[in-house]
Amino acid sequence: MPLEDPADLPMDDFPRTRAARLRAALDAQPDTLPLLQALGQAHIQYLLDNLAEISSIVHLARSGPSLHRRWTNSTGVYEPEIIAWTCQRTGCAPEDLYPRVIAGVFLLAVQITVERWDPTDAGNHLAHLIRQTYETAATLPHAPRPCSPDPFTADSA
Repeated sequence: MPLEDPADLPMDDFPRTRAARLRAALDAQPDTLPLLQALGQAHIQYLLDNLAEISSIVHLARSGPSLHRRWTNSTGVYEPEIIAWTCQRTGCAPEDLYPRVIAGVFLLAVQITVERWDPTDAGNHLAHLIRQTYETAATLPHAPRPCSPDPFTADSA
């Protein structure tokens, strides 16, 4: 059922309830897939499974700056799940830089979707935007082996 009133926008519950679903989609990805490809596929599947609700939320989030900010800020609840999943797949520690960068790729994909997706344009499909974001991110270097803390800390000087 489409949301029609900004007061109906489930900012508080939407991300928390979806974070568990996203984690399940992440955990369902084969370990043989490269990390960003697995993240992208899980993200796309998660969005397609919830397309009607997400479409309504994106529409409402775009309806005003305060709602956009509120929705964007609420997506941070996904970060711990993505960091934990990345650590599980790479052997990195949660405080390592790489898992946070991967979580940042996800959050950036969400932001790009909100800014660029036009649900009325069949050629500008949600999955296509998400896929493009991850394909671009996939050109980034892989996790250093072994993972190391932030190279810009005082200890590395």
